[in-house]
Amino acid sequence: FTITLEKFDATSKAKVIREIKLLLPQLNLVEAKAFVEGAPKVVKEKVKKEEAEKIKKALEEAGATVAME
Repeated sequence: FTITLEKFDATSKAKVIREIKLLLPQLNLVEAKAFVEGAPKVVKEKVKKEEAEKIKKALEEAGATVAME
């Protein structure tokens, strides 16, 4: 599955950035912020269904709109 960050609620931007930083530890805070602001962006590719569902749920709880394909 591929997880794509489609958009995010402006009031939840900080939460979404934090969640992206946890999911993509190679990004620093500035890079995570740029990643979120550049939505739509692919967060992860070729992940198993269980992991994809966890990522989708975590991002949606943070205030993001996520596509799972």
